[in-house]
Amino acid sequence: MNAWHRHRSSPRSRTPADIAGRKHQRPNLQDNCSKAILRDQTTGIMADYSGIAQQFTQFYYTTFDENRSNLAALYRDHSMLTFESASVQGTSAIVQKLVDLPFEKVKHQVQTLDAQPSSGEGGIIVMVTGALMVDEEERPMNYTQVFQLLPDGAGSYFVFNDMFKLIYG
Repeated sequence: MNAWHRHRSSPRSRTPADIAGRKHQRPNLQDNCSKAILRDQTTGIMADYSGIAQQFTQFYYTTFDENRSNLAALYRDHSMLTFESASVQGTSAIVQKLVDLPFEKVKHQVQTLDAQPSSGEGGIIVMVTGALMVDEEERPMNYTQVFQLLPDGAGSYFVFNDMFKLIYG
């Protein structure tokens, strides 16, 4: 149940636009992330969606902060990421976008997390707000991120939709 990436850049102060737009070389993809089992394997009944959202969020941001390329296991070829109004679709394009972000060190600090069931098929929508610390930056940047999680038919969930936006001001 617990199973649910870094680049070099100069240590100058970054604006949110810098974070969203600059490109860097991608490290080797290492997809060694195992699936999270979020359904009771005996009954098939969905566990508490709020608990699933909390487990997913903790796993996602810990993995993002340590090695973004390991997030590949959470996406599928029909998944979509919209990052600062730029959309990409498919596992490889999403991972490429995430690993190309222009920072080496990152730390997400989740401030709020809300979840709701999103469909009769067991989907979950998760909305997160928080603060983002990158590299040697002293001021955190606020962000919001929304995920739509869908069951994969094998007892786990995958990210169908992922929308990230820095909050300016």
